[in-house]
Amino acid sequence: MIDEKLLERFLRLDTSLVSDALEDLQIPGGLLGIRSIVPGMRLCGEAFTVRYVPLGLEEPQAGTYLPKVQKGQVVMIENAGRTDHAIWGDIMTRAGKQKELGGVVIDGACRDIEAVRETLFPVYAKGVSMVSGKRHVKADQIQVPISVSGMRVCPGDLIFGDETGVIAIPQAKLLEVLEKAEEIQKAEEALIHSLIGRD
Repeated sequence: MIDEKLLERFLRLDTSLVSDALEDLQIPGGLLGIRSIVPGMRLCGEAFTVRYVPLGLEEPQAGTYLPKVQKGQVVMIENAGRTDHAIWGDIMTRAGKQKELGGVVIDGACRDIEAVRETLFPVYAKGVSMVSGKRHVKADQIQVPISVSGMRVCPGDLIFGDETGVIAIPQAKLLEVLEKAEEIQKAEEALIHSLIGRD
């Protein structure tokens, strides 16, 4: 598990600062095209990965992987960026909230947007659709490397998101990225003070 003190330090930043740090370090990480569905929410937690595949003849049950996700983890779902159906909605959101998960990031669509927003649970997705995915796809593998917006995401990577977007940071690079982002933050604060003066 990722150290809580590291998570606290990341939460003092924003995705723009962290993105700048990744660029300086030449580490890919931006999950482009995925946006916050619930205004004002942030997420910061360890990735629990789920890969969806097209459905065969069997009828899958939704959310069978949820009992395996630990408190604070962020569910990362690969679904090939499909927005013709949704693989997350109000029931999964309520379950995630009750389990105190860190949120969900979907390379695909979600639905039940009004109910999802009322839950105040961090949900990020590529789009929305009223059509259920239960007749189209199924969760095939968990805790394996997946592709989200064309970016490789591994179990245990740090997932960091706000209303600007979502970033995946390789676990082995966490401290390096954090220290670089904090360095950029200090430089930006110094620049602001030089431009507008101190109170």
